Amino acid sequence: MVLSGCSGVRLWGRAQVGVRDPNHPLKGRPRGPDVGASKIQLRLTLGVPGVQVGPPRPAGAQMRGLRLALGPLLAPGRPYMGGPCSSAEGRHWEGSEALLDVCQRRHFLRGAQQQALTWDSYLRGCHPGLGPLGVELRKNLAAEWWASVVVSREQVFAVDSLLHRAPGTGVLPAGEALRLIQVGALREISQNEEFNKEQIPAALEKVLGASGVLREDLLHGALEQYINCLELVNKRLPCGLAQVGVCFHPVLDIESQNGNIARIGERTMSSLVWFSSARTAGQWLDYWLRQRLQWWRKFAIGPSNFSSSDFQDKEGRKGNNLYYSFPWGKEPIETLQSLGDNELLQMYPGNKSKLHGRDGRKNVIPHVLSVSGNLDQGVLAYLCDSLQLTESSLTRKKTLQRKVLKLHPCLTPIKVALDVGRGPTMELRQVCQGLFNKLIEKGISVWPGYLETMQTPLEQLYAKYDEMSVLFTILISDATLENGVVQLRSRDTTMKEMMHISRLEDFLTKYITAAKNV
Repeated sequence: MVLSGCSGVRLWGRAQVGVRDPNHPLKGRPRGPDVGASKIQLRLTLGVPGVQVGPPRPAGAQMRGLRLALGPLLAPGRPYMGGPCSSAEGRHWEGSEALLDVCQRRHFLRGAQQQALTWDSYLRGCHPGLGPLGVELRKNLAAEWWASVVVSREQVFAVDSLLHRAPGTGVLPAGEALRLIQVGALREISQNEEFNKEQIPAALEKVLGASGVLREDLLHGALEQYINCLELVNKRLPCGLAQVGVCFHPVLDIESQNGNIARIGERTMSSLVWFSSARTAGQWLDYWLRQRLQWWRKFAIGPSNFSSSDFQDKEGRKGNNLYYSFPWGKEPIETLQSLGDNELLQMYPGNKSKLHGRDGRKNVIPHVLSVSGNLDQGVLAYLCDSLQLTESSLTRKKTLQRKVLKLHPCLTPIKVALDVGRGPTMELRQVCQGLFNKLIEKGISVWPGYLETMQTPLEQLYAKYDEMSVLFTILISDATLENGVVQLRSRDTTMKEMMHISRLEDFLTKYITAAKNV
């Protein structure tokens, strides 16, 4: 597909795009209201008083609007400071330190008051968690994963499993499992003077045997629901079970030479468990590898930073790891592995006939493909991918560079910021409140900057919103009260244009929809 008049351009540096839909936002804007449109119509639209309808925009204003919409396409490439594609290694670390500072100040990541956290702390899970904007980013990432893996697939169904399993249910994970133990039971054993040295270990083993096990992955919960899934699809293969949820993992104390567990960490995981015949298992591994790598690259400025490599475990089972190239090296974000039929046979010992699914006319025990992703790691990857360092418009000093997080429109936590300019404060806030409600109803996230009582220079405000990865800033001023015109500023191009307030909802909706379909 080719965009008329703009052949070979790139959208957000991700892929070549074309526009065939006449309603696409890049093909122009809907016409505004007629000159004679009444004030009452606009008040009814926004639910606020005092906004008047102005004359139609001149041709020059329409061209500026088109340039703003095309901004991400026409903007020149800027140096990518978050990944290894930069030329100088020193700049890698400069970019990662700047990113960590921005993410903590803008509440994508939570910092620690007692000690300074590094990227290693977040990668190991030894941190207090994500900040409010980081939580929203992860939620958007999970929603896109769900739409790609579950909603658009006929054979994939949602499941839910418990955070912990009762003792004796299913097959317990090998190795040192994380268990739920009542403190009172341990205290009772330690304080019981009748126990000798031989009896204490036996009592502890009994307590451990009766304790629940925290889940470290979502695989076993899906396998437990395989029989029900098989009945749902009338035993037809292939089929899959998907879930997004919190899993637990031990965080080792790297300062301790004994390798003791310092705490129990949490991470949000995505899981697809795919059941297919042994005949097609290899083909499905290749298929899902292509799908998952393409999906991760879809939202990235630097798609080549996402890569894959194959592996083989001790039992000879094949798999693939997906990586993101951080400035300090590659880190895994997702794992695909063919597990054969061994996992199902261990989960359901005894009668094998109940495991049979239909592969054409044959009844077979399916092979299991596990696709497990770390969404917390994915958040860090996209934050690193999105960082752009450019010269500030206020100064050319290196210490005051403009930092922008150019997250993909589908992932960015806040799509629009609403602020007020010069004019009667009370009436302008009423207009902002009405517009806020309209955009929220359309599912467009809005930052209510108009509630701020302290005046901030506009350039500082724009710098703040760029670091928060806000797509557009809408400025409501006295001109809005006079003729319904607002100022719209783009994060990606820094261009400002005047747009009628009645066109905002349609423009933003089409802009975000277009980004999803790229």
